[in-house]
Order: sequence, then C-alpha cells, then structure tokens
Amino acid sequence: MQDVTVVTSKAGTVEVGKRDLALGKIEGIDTLARQFEEVGDLGYFIFDAVIERFLYVSSGFGRIYGVGAKDYMEKIKSLDDDLAQIVREDRERVLASYQENLCRGVNCVVEYRIRRSDGKIRWLRESSQALQVENGKVMLTFGAIQDITSKLIFGSELFKAKQELEKTVDARSNELAETEKQLRHETQERERLAAEIELLSKQDRLTGLPLLSLCEARLDAAINESKLSKQRTAVLFIGLDDFKAVNDSCGRANGDWLLKKIAGRLKSEIRDTDTLARVGGDEFVLILCALGARQEITRLAGNIVNKLKLPYYLDGRELNVSGSIGIAVYPDDGGSAAVLIGMADKAMYRVKKSGKNGFGFIGDSR
Repeated sequence: MQDVTVVTSKAGTVEVGKRDLALGKIEGIDTLARQFEEVGDLGYFIFDAVIERFLYVSSGFGRIYGVGAKDYMEKIKSLDDDLAQIVREDRERVLASYQENLCRGVNCVVEYRIRRSDGKIRWLRESSQALQVENGKVMLTFGAIQDITSKLIFGSELFKAKQELEKTVDARSNELAETEKQLRHETQERERLAAEIELLSKQDRLTGLPLLSLCEARLDAAINESKLSKQRTAVLFIGLDDFKAVNDSCGRANGDWLLKKIAGRLKSEIRDTDTLARVGGDEFVLILCALGARQEITRLAGNIVNKLKLPYYLDGRELNVSGSIGIAVYPDDGGSAAVLIGMADKAMYRVKKSGKNGFGFIGDSR
C-alpha cells in the first residue's frame, strides 16, 4: 500500500481519528483495487474537502489520468487544480455536482471529459460520497472513477449501426413496397390483357359483335331459359346478298365501312335481351329470346329484311345490299345451339336459291 500523506492546512493538521478512518478505507480500497481496477478501468480516491487535497489516489486512478498516483497527488494542490484537468465545457457542470455533494452530503454521480497530459481526451464517470461529515459539513469524500470512453464509443457506434440498419430496413421496406406495387400493377395488367385477349377471341374486331363460339354459348343459355319459361327461342341466320360484288367494286376499306353500317342497322332492330353475332365475312346470326307466337318472329324477320335493303351512301355514291334470312325455332326445330344454327343456315340458303331478299323458316320446307 502506498504511503499516505497527511497535509497541514491553515486550520491545523488532519485529526488522528480522521486519518485512521482514511487509512482503514484505503486498506479496503487497495484490496479491491488489486482485484478490479485492471478489469474495470477503475480508480479510487479519498479527498479532503477542507484543505482541497487528495489524501489518497489508487494506481488505477493514476493510470486513467496517464500519470503515476503519487505524481498526481503532488500535482493537485487545490480543487481548481483538479477541475483544470477537466475539459473546459464540462467544468461548470462538474463543479455544480461537487458543490451539491459537499453542501448536502448526497452521493455524487457525474460524467465528464478530461484531457490527459498526453493530449488524449477520455470520458470518465465519477461516483463519490461523503466519508466524514461534521456539523453538517462534509470533511472527507470517498469515491471512484471509471474510464467509460470505450463504452461510449461502442454505444455511439452501436447507435450509428442501429440508425444505419433502420435506414436500410426502411429503404428495403420501401423497395419491397414499390416492388409489390409494381407486381400488383403488372398482375392487373396481365389480367386485363388476358381478359382482352379472351374477349377478342370471341369478338369480331371489325364490328365488335360476338363471334360464333360466344353466339353458341348464349344460344345454349337462351334454350335453357326457354325450357323453364315454355317460350320460344329463334335463330335467324342472315346472309347478305351479292355483298362480294359490292365489296370488290368499292374496295376493301369501303367494304369494311359498309359491314359496320349493316351491323349497326341490325342492332337497331333487336332488343337488349337478344344477341347479334358475326359468323362469317358477310353472314350474321341473330338469337331472339323469350318469344311467343310464330307471328312475332315473322314480324321481326320482315323488319330486318326491309331495313337491310334501304340504300347506303358513301361519298355521294348509293350502295344497295339486301339480305336473306333462314329461321330455326326452339323447340320445334332442334334442342341445341349447333343444331338450330345449322338448320337456320340451311333455311337461309333456300331463301337465296328462291330469289334472295326475304326470309323463311326451316320448318316450312319439311
């Protein structure tokens, strides 16, 4: 154990009782110091608040300050000398903590920076308490310092690493959210394109009318409804008369224009519950649902024939096209879409052979 110097102040020497008490503490401190100072970057001290001198500093204390323990005690001759080791920005805060400790006798815990003789800055945590109090005044304090620089650096680095990790996680989350949004958009776009392709596979590009496959599906549905309602479903197979000659004389583009006009006229003659489809270059199929007497079918077919033969005008030129219509009726002429369409097609060709520009039922030829 290092020697303890008892310093004489203007008020006299340190009392023997006080000195013995200090020595007892020192013996305990040295025992602990030998075991823990090296491991915990610790140092211990006893400070005489009356004469403002250290009675004892441990070897660990000196090591933290970068000097020998005895050299440090010889160097520090007042509280001001002790505060001078502390970085200027921290001194006022540390002094306030010391004063509270000395005036009130409460435990003091404070963290601050010191500048060692080698110029290095170290962070210390000091914990001290009153060792002897007389008449409400602290005479001796006993405490410990710990070098927490590496802990603060580690904590700072850990905090920075945490911040970087959070930034990375946020960035990755935003990236994933954007990717998910893009994938959702691509999925919706694929679904839209698939639906469009599906529709185009069943829809005529020129007129926008259903093609034969969709027409057959709707006819089967109409037949099932007719079975329940005990009403008729009629299939009208419409073939344009001599359309090829008109198409050849006008040109392909004008022929397409004429087909769209014809499709528009046909749609204007049907109900929302009926279906009009284009099944060939100049052929259409019309499904009439929920019909009663045969006379109703006859009236509708006659209206269509009359509407088709009205002239069309293209750039001041009059175009004339008529239509031949074959009719098959459920349940009289068949029980499936394919059969009824076939029967109506057959009836249409009979109308063409008999002079065109008219309509006829398949059942009339039986």
